[in-house]
Amino acid sequence: MPELPEVEVTKKGISKFCLGQKINTVMTSGVRLRYPIPDLPKLLLGKKIKVVSRRGKYIIIGISEGFLLIHLGMSGIISINKKEQKMQKHEHVRFYLQNGNILSYFDQRRFGLVLWEKQKISEHRLLKNLGIEPLTDRFDTDYLYNLLRTRKGAIKNVIMNSNLIVGIGNIYASESLFKANIKPTRLACSVSKKKCAKLCTDIKSILQEAIIKGGTTIRDFKNCQGIIGNFKYNLKVYGREGAECFHCSRKIKNIKISGRSSFYCSNCQR
Repeated sequence: MPELPEVEVTKKGISKFCLGQKINTVMTSGVRLRYPIPDLPKLLLGKKIKVVSRRGKYIIIGISEGFLLIHLGMSGIISINKKEQKMQKHEHVRFYLQNGNILSYFDQRRFGLVLWEKQKISEHRLLKNLGIEPLTDRFDTDYLYNLLRTRKGAIKNVIMNSNLIVGIGNIYASESLFKANIKPTRLACSVSKKKCAKLCTDIKSILQEAIIKGGTTIRDFKNCQGIIGNFKYNLKVYGREGAECFHCSRKIKNIKISGRSSFYCSNCQR
């Protein structure tokens, strides 16, 4: 599933091509995603794209009189091109823009969503209970320490809880905990304030580096111009079960935590 870096890369990419543009035509596949696609041709014809932003793993496109809320699900991508052709397989929404660009939403597994909201977008039921953004100043040592010290669950589950911190999925949780030398099964309440300071810094640096590298492509992800993310070449533990740790040469292990594969080094992470 695309995580914060992949969604941020997508947001930045499409912003360059569609900001300030009117929507001349909209086409939809008629196929249901996680929720039915609204009647976008009726809602958006002639409307102007005013802003493109991100909240957690959601892309928000501010349009005259409302907002498009987009989630990429497990396999969704948004592409930009100028080539006129028939609706493609797994293409569910297509926007023809005034400048000649065509913005398309693809989703093979159909776990994503494209919704329309006329009211205050921050109060949307899918957004209003989301946690703090990890790349903001509000996410600091004190916030993380206070968050962890009363929780007895595995620390990996806590930092992946989108009601507490948004956008940190399996890949970046595994990588951040490795960089901070914290075992993913460690009780959250047992992490010292000093360790919290390092983890907070490492979460930010891992996410920022992944954005610079264009995200992580394991299977499906591509940016809006069809380019895969290169952060996969920087992964230290995720997907490396049985390979040698880059720091100590021990074998990387993989255990299940709440049904998710969790990669770590038993020597470097305590």
